[in-house]
Amino acid sequence: MPLLSSQNYITVTQNQSIQDDETLVSAEGTFEAGFFSLGNSQRQYFGIWYKSISPRTIVWVANRDAPVQNSTATIKLTDKGNLLILDGSKGIIWSSNGSRAAEKPYMQLLDSGNLVVKDGGKRKKNLIWESFDYPGDTLLAGMKIKSNLVKGPTSYLTSWRNTEDPASGEFSYLIDTRGFPQLVITRNATAYYRAGPWTGKLFSGSSWLRLRKILTFSMQFTSQEISLEYETANRSIITRAVINPSGTTQRLLWSDRSQSWEIISTHPTDQCTYYGLCGANSMCDISNNPICHCLEGFRPKFQAKWNSFDWPGGCVPMKNLSCQNGDGFLKHTGVKLPDTSSSWYGKNKSLDECGTLCLQNCSCTSYAYLDNDIGGSACLIWFGDILDLSIHPNPDQGQEIYIKVVASELDHRRNKKSFMTKKLAGSLAGIVALVICIIILGLATSTCIQRKKNERGDGDSTRSKLLDWNKRLQIIDGIARGLLYLHQDSRLRIIHRDLKTSNILLDNEMNPKISDFGLARIFIGDQVEARTKRVMGTGYMPPEYAVHGSFSIKSDVFSFGVIVLEIISGKKIRKFYDPHHHLNLLSHAWRLWIEGSPLELVDKLFEDSIIPTEILRYIHVALLCVQRRPETRPDMLSIVLMLNGEKELPKPSLPAFYTGKHDPILLESPSRRCSTSVTISLEAR
Repeated sequence: MPLLSSQNYITVTQNQSIQDDETLVSAEGTFEAGFFSLGNSQRQYFGIWYKSISPRTIVWVANRDAPVQNSTATIKLTDKGNLLILDGSKGIIWSSNGSRAAEKPYMQLLDSGNLVVKDGGKRKKNLIWESFDYPGDTLLAGMKIKSNLVKGPTSYLTSWRNTEDPASGEFSYLIDTRGFPQLVITRNATAYYRAGPWTGKLFSGSSWLRLRKILTFSMQFTSQEISLEYETANRSIITRAVINPSGTTQRLLWSDRSQSWEIISTHPTDQCTYYGLCGANSMCDISNNPICHCLEGFRPKFQAKWNSFDWPGGCVPMKNLSCQNGDGFLKHTGVKLPDTSSSWYGKNKSLDECGTLCLQNCSCTSYAYLDNDIGGSACLIWFGDILDLSIHPNPDQGQEIYIKVVASELDHRRNKKSFMTKKLAGSLAGIVALVICIIILGLATSTCIQRKKNERGDGDSTRSKLLDWNKRLQIIDGIARGLLYLHQDSRLRIIHRDLKTSNILLDNEMNPKISDFGLARIFIGDQVEARTKRVMGTGYMPPEYAVHGSFSIKSDVFSFGVIVLEIISGKKIRKFYDPHHHLNLLSHAWRLWIEGSPLELVDKLFEDSIIPTEILRYIHVALLCVQRRPETRPDMLSIVLMLNGEKELPKPSLPAFYTGKHDPILLESPSRRCSTSVTISLEAR
């Protein structure tokens, strides 16, 4: 049985064991270790978790790839200092394989979460073995990701196979030591994401300002070992980094206020952070559409594929470098530096010296200058193709890189800059003239417009009558088919993220066209969800996007549902308010639905011209689209079938942003109830 030591640590001494419900607890009760099972499985694992956090959060598993099956599991400390996990028949399932024997071994769980075996004998070095040398999917404060350049263990994170199986998954988070060291995620040993090289604050592709307020990162760079670790600013901060089965890494912070883990950073964050999306010699810029473009002096290797957004072929030089005969450099700022696995770095070099070295080497294609804490001023030089170069998500935290190009490309840029300067001057003069004309015309026409309004009234009802029910339903159907194409039928799955009535254009035949893809994101492969810390858009946003920055095809579905309710009711969601029941438009529609009078939602101008069963179907679909939980909302294929009467409609549940008085949703904190503040204007254009 575990015994309490004189140091107030709960310890296990030689030839003692832990089994069943017995656990090992750290001195201050921060962590607990013992056997556990996941879900309904009979497989038993020995692991470590936070003692006072619920639900249980596992941070380390000893026998992740060798569970004890359908028998009583035991962990035992041998007289030599080895840890053994035994099954019911005393067969060895897992061993710590300590590097040396101990005289008086004992096991402790430290308040850092580190499970250690120490020697109580007279040896100077009493640490025999520690779990921190063998991380699983979680990185705790004081734990290292390291690559030993000589011998010894290499420590890196490996994802679970899935949320119910801690066996080693296909994703790893490690330091790539080829060229200049960089932090990468690999998928079955193939590059999947790159955090970039160390800059002295964090890694090149990471946004570090918020993290450095609560964490201190350090990178050790010696001839023996390269390692990364972090410490918290104070002991009250509970945080962990984890690599998920899907391949994303997350930094989580425990909130005592909400009693939950809050995600403060996630990688990859968008399409441009996936490794090599745009191919060689290109730049990925998530704010552009399309997001990939060739670097100056380069052209697409396969133009037809490039035009159809098939980018992995990358770009090739328009002209070969002349090598020391007029070549120069084009400067790019605010970038995440490219893949450094084929780079060379030299210490204590100035920026000019770095450029000279690159010009003197015919194989050099670019260079950058780093000033960090692991080697002082470093000159970083790339050879061959430039891979995985992108605009930094926070450009002011990005780096500078100098791309080598032929002299004619430098001349082209200078001429282009001169031309644009002259063009800008002409444009400014034209704009000034245009503004003057607009002011004059505005003064001349404002009186006329006001007179017309006084004669005819506001005009809103006239415009509304132009959109009769057939046209309104035609618009709804057209928007649904457009979203179906974006989500499913196009080669790339596109999430619009800013769907609203002002982004729906109508042609002369009242056919809708979805426009303004400035906030759109592309999902690749089997990706179904992403997150952003820069939430942009309007009140058409669903709660998971507005609160957590999480978006998916169901985000567009929610926005579509809001638009449908607006078109049917003729009401603007920002301006609508039911003073008798204190309800917004979504809540008002829901109240009418559950009270059995949903047709009261219909625009009063057309109450006598509707087909009730048809309108009920459209209201029903809209309520399905605006449900609070994204997983309960239908996809666009189901929506199109439902609108056409070709698919059964399930029962809708409570909509998001419900403002009624007597519903459990109001028990949530006020910060989680978001206001749907938008401006709606649906007009023929």
